[in-house]
Order: sequence, then structure tokens, then C-alpha cells
Amino acid sequence: MRAARQPQQSLALHHGYSLARSLPGGPLGQRLPDPADEPSVIRLLVACASPGGLARLRASAEVAALRHDLPEVAVQTTVVERATRASLESALAADPGLPTAVLLIAHGAYDHELGKGVVALETESGGVDRVPADLLGGMLLKAQRLRLVALNLCFGADSSHLEPFSGLAQALIGGGVPAVVAMRGPVSDASAGAFSPELLKGIAANRTVDESMAAARLHISHQPDHTAVEWATPALFLHEECRQGWLFKAREVRDDEFGPGAVADPLREGADALRTFQSPVGHVGSAVLIGAARFQRDLGNWSQVLSILRTPTRSYADEQHRMRAEAAFELAWPAVEKLCELLAGERDAAGAKDQLRSLSEQLPGAVPDCLAAEVAELERLAALVGRARAAEASADWAAAISHYEELLAARPAGLRDVAERLAAAGDELHVAHTCEAAERARRAGDWATAARALRDGPRAESGARDGRRVGLVRRGTRRRGGRGLAGGGVGVRGVRGWRTRRGGRA
Repeated sequence: MRAARQPQQSLALHHGYSLARSLPGGPLGQRLPDPADEPSVIRLLVACASPGGLARLRASAEVAALRHDLPEVAVQTTVVERATRASLESALAADPGLPTAVLLIAHGAYDHELGKGVVALETESGGVDRVPADLLGGMLLKAQRLRLVALNLCFGADSSHLEPFSGLAQALIGGGVPAVVAMRGPVSDASAGAFSPELLKGIAANRTVDESMAAARLHISHQPDHTAVEWATPALFLHEECRQGWLFKAREVRDDEFGPGAVADPLREGADALRTFQSPVGHVGSAVLIGAARFQRDLGNWSQVLSILRTPTRSYADEQHRMRAEAAFELAWPAVEKLCELLAGERDAAGAKDQLRSLSEQLPGAVPDCLAAEVAELERLAALVGRARAAEASADWAAAISHYEELLAARPAGLRDVAERLAAAGDELHVAHTCEAAERARRAGDWATAARALRDGPRAESGARDGRRVGLVRRGTRRRGGRGLAGGGVGVRGVRGWRTRRGGRA
């Protein structure tokens, strides 16, 4: 492997590491190979669209590279030039079970007004036809055995944080496609044209999709006279039930088909190993045991993985240790998700602490520091909320404001209803100050100042907003007709005695 120019390249370009985004999706149906399937031809549909009014794509060179690099024994390629909705749907409807792979060469974007990814197909007259993600997904999913979609266009991997499945790639996974390759943000025509032939060449050679991705990333990371950072643009999305990475069993020409060193189908080998391991007769070799565990891992049967690996082997001791740790992490994942939900809710600090303790008992190693830190921070913020509420209950509005401001400094985006309570505490403090000023004026016998303070303070500042009214209360008299104050003076209660009436929040 050629040396990486940037530190983060080493993982992304290494065939031994799988970098993929796993998403939940619809039923896969018949979209994954079965261990018993025989090798067959990959049916590849290449749809090209370069409508007028947009930059002209060099799709012809990319298609020529595909035809040159992909062996006919493994791949049967159908090309739809100047793809329109009608021509794409016609190609997809030609055989309900085909194609098994689609490569879309076009312009793409994420439309923030629509809240969806869009792809630019052509109209019958060669103009731009903006097809949104959900519509494109509906068209492609008519192919019942579709296993891989490569979106060789800009912004195919982009989506909204409010609607994760609004992007082109995400919508396809959500519809039940096992694997989608798409571009994060813009991609140059040069890199896109070099990427897809390398990706599909690896798929046709029966490499896993993540191995093929690493090779294709590496291929575009060192282009002469071109940017060296576009290796990070392609992204691999996998359906959460697609764990084994082999999307196809492509036909190959083998010189050693019947020789002792011939490599058989990995999926079939795994199924055979599991069958032998589960057989009630005969010894079990260490290679069979580890093969059965790998097969169960690829199926996501993590409890079975742990069960198989209870028996130690000398030959595969390191791999057994790694697989046991992986199975333990996978089995603990629901507990991780529950903890994250509690942290996101920002209300149950005690529940989050208990969940963290439960998670630590399930994991083979220490709980990640980031989770422990989040729980500790939630506990600290919950304690601040408690102190602020206690200050509210005792009418210590200055202390409540101080606590709420500290909370907002820690979480500027807000925590629960802190911003609203801070505003309310500010109103209450203003009312208290107004009442204090009026009380001082009353004690001095300055009734005009007291009345003006009550009239111009709470009523002007907050009464118009929330309906709060603060009134003078007679002491020792009842109200009579007219404006007279017969029978005694008007008394003003102390600060705690002032009555407030509000509309809305109590």
C-alpha cells in the first residue's frame, strides 16, 4: 500500500478495516446471497444523465473504463445513455429480478427547501429533471434483487439531521437496499470517473464491499495534478442486517478450480463449518470451530458466537479473544442505546447513572470515557436544576437566576425549560424589586411614588406580556363608591404580601 499523506488516511485506505455507516432499513427480501447459491453473473445497470444547463459530465470515459475493467464472465453491463425517468424505469422493468447492481452517473444535490436529496435526470428534450430521493428510491426498489447502488454524483450521502433518511443513500437503505455507495458533498468529475470502475472491479473479483471501497479510495487518493483529499468523499452505507460484506457470488475463471489450494465460496464454507460443528458425531477441528463462529458473526447471532467460542483453541486464540469482545459489545449495544436516550432526554440523571452501572457490567472492558463524562455532566446539571427549583420555591429569585444562567452557560442550546424559567425568574425578581420600592414609598407616606411604581413597573414591563397585575390592597376598609378614602388610609402590604395575578403559567 502506498504511504498515506495524512494520518487519518491510514484507516480509510487500509483493506483490513471496514469503515461503513450502518443504518436500519426495510426488509431485505431476496437481496442478499444465500450460502447455497451458485456463482452467477452480476447484472449491472449503468444510467448516465448530463442534462443541458449543467456542467457536462465525462460519462463516456467512465463507461469505457467499466467495459474494459470488468470481466464479461463476472459482469453483464447494460448502459442507459441520457437517462430519463421513463428510460430508467423501462430498464428496471425489463426483468423484475434484475439488475443486481446500479451505477448512477449524474449531477446531484441536497435541496434544503424540499428537505430531500435530488438527482438530475434528463427530460425528453435534454433538460433538467430533478428527481427527489424518495421517488428515485421507489424506482430503483422495483428491482427485487438489487444489492448495490453506487451514486456517482455530488451530495448523494448528504441528509438533514432532522430527517436522517431524506438523503439519496439513506432513502435507499431505508427501502431495503443492502449497500449504497455515495459521495459526501461535492466530488470532481475526475475522481468520480476513476472511483466507480475501481470499486466495481473489486466487487467483480469477489472482494467484500468494504474491501472494494478501500481499494477505490486508495485509487483516487494519489491522482497526478489533482487534489489528494477526495479519498474522504465516498461513503459506504450498509443495511444493519448486511454484516458479512459479500454482496455477490460472481463467476470467476479459476486455474486451480479442482486443486488443493482452491478457495471456495466463503459463505458456503461458513455454512459447512457450522453444520459440522453442530453435528453430534465426529471431532471438531479448530478451523471448523472458528469458521462456525465467523459465520454466526456474519449473521449477527452474537449469543451463538459466544457459545461456540467457549471452547479455547491454541491456533486461533487471538481471534477468539477479539471475537468474544466484539460479541460482548454487540450484545451490550441495546444498553448503550438506552443510556444515550436517557442522556438525550436530560431529565433522569439517576436513571442514566444506573444504566451506566448496568452497561459497565456487560462490557468486556471499561465503559468509554465519553459516556461516563456525559453521565457525570448530566448529574451536575441536574443538581443545578434542583438548586434553582429550591430557590424558586423560597422566592430567592436572584439565586434561581444565577443557577439558571450557569446551566445555560454549560448548555447554550438549552436544557429542558431552563430558558423559560430564567425569563420567569427575571420577571419575578423585577416584581419583587418594584414591590420593595413601593413599600419604601408607602412607609415614607409618599403614596404618589408608590402608586407610580406599581403602575409603571410590573404592568409596563411584564403585564403586557403575561397578564401579570400587581394591585394596591386596602387595609382595614372595604371598597366604596367613588374615589374617596373615607374611614382610613390605604395600606400597602410588605413584599411577601403582594398579590400577583397572571394569565398562563402559575
